[in-house]
Amino acid sequence: MYPSVLKPSVFRCPSAAGTIPLPGWVQALVPAAGSTDSGPAVTEAPGLALVSAMIQGARAMAPDRLRTAVAEMYGDAGDALRATGAPHLVRIWNFIPGIHDPLGPGMTRYFVFNQGRFDAFTRSLGGAAAFDGSLPTATGIGHDGEDLTLHFLGVPRPGRSLENPRQCPAYRYSHRHGPRPPCFARATRVRLPAGASLLVGGTASVRGEESVYPGSLQLQLKETFENLGALLSAAGAPDLGALTHARVYYLRPEDRAALNHVADAFHPACDLEFVRADICRRELLVEIEGIARLPEEPA
Repeated sequence: MYPSVLKPSVFRCPSAAGTIPLPGWVQALVPAAGSTDSGPAVTEAPGLALVSAMIQGARAMAPDRLRTAVAEMYGDAGDALRATGAPHLVRIWNFIPGIHDPLGPGMTRYFVFNQGRFDAFTRSLGGAAAFDGSLPTATGIGHDGEDLTLHFLGVPRPGRSLENPRQCPAYRYSHRHGPRPPCFARATRVRLPAGASLLVGGTASVRGEESVYPGSLQLQLKETFENLGALLSAAGAPDLGALTHARVYYLRPEDRAALNHVADAFHPACDLEFVRADICRRELLVEIEGIARLPEEPA
């Protein structure tokens, strides 16, 4: 167990101010609960549960304290989710303040966050050897605020995680990407109230474990589409037209107009959102996440 060094008020349900909102499809299915004095906030809907929490003032925390806070927040949010009618964690959104701020030699806030997340999953799953096939899908995005926001989405039955054959699983990254790897699956197949679905995590221009095409928005988009297509194919979906909702995170404000053509890659009915944010690697200019409708599997 980690020693508690945090006041209870550190953990609060996030409000809209100073945070990145959840994707519209999540808000439509299970709206986030309002603020509470302490502890994660829980909202339940038919076949779904959402747990939201915040580490207030995370941007000002020293590395050791932040690492402990992240591990404790993950543990508390997991406990809260397991007490609902949808206890199986399948999707996480992590909105991290000053994600690339330096926190010591060779360290950034994202690397420290990954240490805390690794500690939490190691503890809850019984060790890193259990990560394969057990981790949920996630997005990790930076913003300009002060607080670290977390959202856990749960369903009644376990999902099935999927990896991208074009990429190294994130939880197997080398130490070039930090002392502890980012712990998430690329996508997760789940059953939602609307039917079989694929939850697609933040997907960018990464091949193997290397970022490719630094500096080129168009080539990074091309690589991102190929990665999205590989994930959908692995899940049995025909193409990018299976996505019903997609969110595009982009780094440079001046790229927003150039991203309008992204809609051409998806079905005309796909709901598309654009959010200016810091991507988890400095050299990445764009990242896309979403949800896709999948063919029903035989009984």
